[in-house]
Amino acid sequence: MLLESADDREAVRLSSIELMEATKWDFDSFYLAKHQDMVLVAYFLTGSIGSAEEVVQESFIRVLERWTRIDDHAAYLRTTVVNRCRSWHRSRRVVLRRESRLERRGDHHDRPDEMADALQGLPRRRREVVVLRFYAGLSLADIATVL
Repeated sequence: MLLESADDREAVRLSSIELMEATKWDFDSFYLAKHQDMVLVAYFLTGSIGSAEEVVQESFIRVLERWTRIDDHAAYLRTTVVNRCRSWHRSRRVVLRRESRLERRGDHHDRPDEMADALQGLPRRRREVVVLRFYAGLSLADIATVL
């Protein structure tokens, strides 16, 4: 039978608090380092800055929830952002099906630049490869891992 003293329990509690603090600091610096790049990737995959920011925030939440179990945080984040963008497109298609044909052809005021328009014209997989290669700076091997 294992008996533990109050001092042992306190030591375990303090070490877990220290681990949480270290993890928080690591995550904060990771967030600051990766946030802007991931918003850019998500923007080029969704074509909407608002949707991109939402996708990235949700992705960072998923990373934080699994922070201690993930080996490569950056790779996990990239994969999560791309997958969330795919989900965004699926949801958007459902909404567009419900709208009338005239509404689907309306102006897209949240896509002001030509590059975003050109990227939206590409098939989904090609758009993902182009964005991850030229905007996220990934190697082809890293892109293959993400996709």
